[in-house]
Amino acid sequence: MSQPEGALTELARLLASGAVTTPPGRWAFRLDTSEWTLVHDDGATALLPGRAPGTGGALITDGDTLHRMVHGELDAMTASALGLLGFDGPDRESIPVVTLLMQVHNARHLAPPFVDHVLGRLLAQGRVPDREGNPVPTGGWCLPADVCLGLYRLVREGGLGRTLEVGLGFGASALAICQAHADAGHGNHVAVDPWQQGELFGGAGVHHLREAGLERFFELRHAPDHVALPGLVNEGNRFDLVLIDGLHMLDYALLDILYADLLLPVGGLLVLDDISLPAVADALGYTLANRAYCEERRFGARAAVLKKLREDDRAAHDVTFHVRW
Repeated sequence: MSQPEGALTELARLLASGAVTTPPGRWAFRLDTSEWTLVHDDGATALLPGRAPGTGGALITDGDTLHRMVHGELDAMTASALGLLGFDGPDRESIPVVTLLMQVHNARHLAPPFVDHVLGRLLAQGRVPDREGNPVPTGGWCLPADVCLGLYRLVREGGLGRTLEVGLGFGASALAICQAHADAGHGNHVAVDPWQQGELFGGAGVHHLREAGLERFFELRHAPDHVALPGLVNEGNRFDLVLIDGLHMLDYALLDILYADLLLPVGGLLVLDDISLPAVADALGYTLANRAYCEERRFGARAAVLKKLREDDRAAHDVTFHVRW
């Protein structure tokens, strides 16, 4: 275990035991020549060993947010999207901080069947090798452990046979869903991702599924959502669950929801990830206000699960839907 990981693990232990509390005020988790220090903005408190803060990058937060993250109630990427975290310093210094906080979050939520699994290793390490073998932090590109476990249980306990996701990335969500299919002995998962084989992911998602022995439950559509989703509709496909985790822009989020609705039967589940992001939050609000869906549950502050109640029956002459947002 590296020094930063050891420091965060010790911080998690101290906070969980109640031996250390996080009083109100700003906290900075700073990197200074590879040493890490947690300091309060009054300059008088340092909980972790390390040198005094220098000019390295820092992740700025408050005591309550830090406490919630370390206790597993909030993942670092969601906290950042909600504006609860601020970054001070070069991005290259800030990214490892988020990765390490995500590791603490994932360690608290990782549970069977993923403890000794490719997914467990992916979430625990917080990094994958690039094409040259250099470690690349996964940061927010991987769904956290609690959301992955929630998806697994939705599919496994619900007996869902056909599933679809927009956005494969490093493959965390696909690993969880395909493992549910494997444990059931049947099922098929389709992922839409135009960047899977490019520089961004380098085929890592497909590689992880192959490594886990789950490739027979998986199909990749290597095309943009606005090409792949209409194609799936035209082929007459239906899916029991659709996970949307693609481009988090309002137009793309609404496009994905539109086609997801055409691909879902009544009673099907629509899962929206990163609902703390403004565009996704707007798309979620629009869907609940205008479409026949109800919110079934949430996975922390990160994802919402919606259930389709009926087919779209809005009429062109009903002006209510022309003005409602």
